[in-house]
Amino acid sequence: MRYLAAVVIAVLGLGAWYLEPAHPQADLGVGPKPAQARFAACVGREDRLFSSSVSVAGSFVAPATITRAAGTAGPRTDIPVDDSGSGVFEMTGLGTTGLDGAFVEFGSEDSYAGVLASGPGGVMGAACTPPSSHRLVAVGLSTRNAESLDLVLVNPYAADAVVTVDSSSEVGPDSASELAQVLIPARSTVVRDLSSILPLRQQLSVSILVTRGAAHAFLMQSGQGDTKLVEAVETSTSWFLPLPDFDGVAVTIANPGDSEVDVRVDLFVDGTLQEGAVSEIIAPRSHLVIDRTGLGVDPGAQVGLAVFAASEVAVGFGADGEGIRAGGPAPAALSGNWVVPARFGGPATIWVLNPDDIELAGVIRPLIPGVSGKVVTLAPSSVTAIPVDGLGAGYSFSAPGDVAVTWTTRAETGLAAGRGSPLAVIGEED
Repeated sequence: MRYLAAVVIAVLGLGAWYLEPAHPQADLGVGPKPAQARFAACVGREDRLFSSSVSVAGSFVAPATITRAAGTAGPRTDIPVDDSGSGVFEMTGLGTTGLDGAFVEFGSEDSYAGVLASGPGGVMGAACTPPSSHRLVAVGLSTRNAESLDLVLVNPYAADAVVTVDSSSEVGPDSASELAQVLIPARSTVVRDLSSILPLRQQLSVSILVTRGAAHAFLMQSGQGDTKLVEAVETSTSWFLPLPDFDGVAVTIANPGDSEVDVRVDLFVDGTLQEGAVSEIIAPRSHLVIDRTGLGVDPGAQVGLAVFAASEVAVGFGADGEGIRAGGPAPAALSGNWVVPARFGGPATIWVLNPDDIELAGVIRPLIPGVSGKVVTLAPSSVTAIPVDGLGAGYSFSAPGDVAVTWTTRAETGLAAGRGSPLAVIGEED
């Protein structure tokens, strides 16, 4: 019996599109969620420590533009898109200095963007996010001694936005009066230093409730030789995580609501499904942290998780160790087709969870015109690590069944990690 067959819509395979980049407008099948809007916001950093690039990719060969999310935004700038449907833009081209937001407009639905920044300060990356007028949550953060943590709020729209920022830490619900009502003026990026507002929190989750307008939120944490950038995402009742294998990695499940919530964690370890491996009740405005070592698996085992909750929660992974700041949200849905828009520039790993009890043959392909994909065997109820060379604007992955995708990349100055984006469009673009 296939895992979650009764509740997950199967996705039709896309192997032909990925192997034949000359025919990008193939039927993409039925996706797990509606296609995202045709715009997203990103955050990058340009200074002596970091240089940032924005990668775009999607189901169709379509134009994309980028604008600085500031009152002095200036005209839209084209992002060059090649025959693979992808492209890369250096954020220096926007006149960006320091931490700054950018607004990406796509020429077709089912398009995505991501940022990767690297330099002497480390390496970090995050997905660009669609607008939200609800609640956004980021987990796996810290303001412990010598850690800096910035909340970056982006509003590229014509109307002001207002958000309320709550948090939870190892002592339970957390808050600060300075965060009760934060105004994000139209076409602006606002930064709040959480390391001074909420200092010395060892484990921190941040909830951003949008009470007026629409906004995007990102968290940037630095310390001990590396930096990570984490996008805040909307909550869900289900999450699927191929857990990357790096030192100190842990999983956080955050409950931003006002009522306690029952959660169940299933594990996929080397071909075995362990249903209900973890079962907990998470108090209101609190979170649960599960160290990899606490999962009871062998040190060398590759682990996948499925998290189910009675009400909406947020799930993410990450680590803060010596020379390592990495992490991001888990995928909230399964799909047969994924894209990882990130110009790694060097060795990286794509992590794929196959929750099915049957073997799948997937296709990994760099987003480079004319380059064919490579077939990868996905063992049942397992996570497969796929090493890649980091060339191009990112990677696509397709399989004849539902999977989840995360990624990691390592540089001399640190480690970065994040999640892939599921493709979901039906039919061809007009």
